[in-house]
Amino acid sequence: MQKPNIENMWEMAIRIPHGPWGVNIEVLRNEVIPMISTLREQCGARWYCFLIHNNRNGMPIDYQGLQFHIRFENSNNLSLNELQSRLPKTYREGIRKIDPPLREISGIDTSLLKGEDIQEAWKIIGESCEWIIEMMNSHKMVDDREKMLKQIVQFQHYIENIIGIRYQISSTLPSRTE
Repeated sequence: MQKPNIENMWEMAIRIPHGPWGVNIEVLRNEVIPMISTLREQCGARWYCFLIHNNRNGMPIDYQGLQFHIRFENSNNLSLNELQSRLPKTYREGIRKIDPPLREISGIDTSLLKGEDIQEAWKIIGESCEWIIEMMNSHKMVDDREKMLKQIVQFQHYIENIIGIRYQISSTLPSRTE
């Protein structure tokens, strides 16, 4: 994945229905991943990311639940009408160009990045989403939501373990006295 052109970032939302724990995994697999594939294959998007938000910190859609907030680079400079004609209507809401460009990411200190480049931060978030898609696509479709969630949590555990983040955090916390 490459750094996005933040001057040409677009966004849309996919609703996560109210439901049992883990319904977001089903939406990710059945709606978000196919949408990302369409963005890449039919629209030429070279960068994308998706995060779970609500209508206060995501897309301001007429829905009070959670959403997958999808951002992508409109790499082929398609018009809104062209994008809308290529994307499945059932899965997208509120598609629009992001203006003004996103020059900050909540909680990310760009001064710590080489070149202090916000585009590098967006690239890293995109690569994380790309990893999630690869991880999801490497699994069989199963109806056991609980089992699939445990599997995903275990893979995340291994990611945390690689850099020892849990051990570092727990060793720097003050010990509790009873």
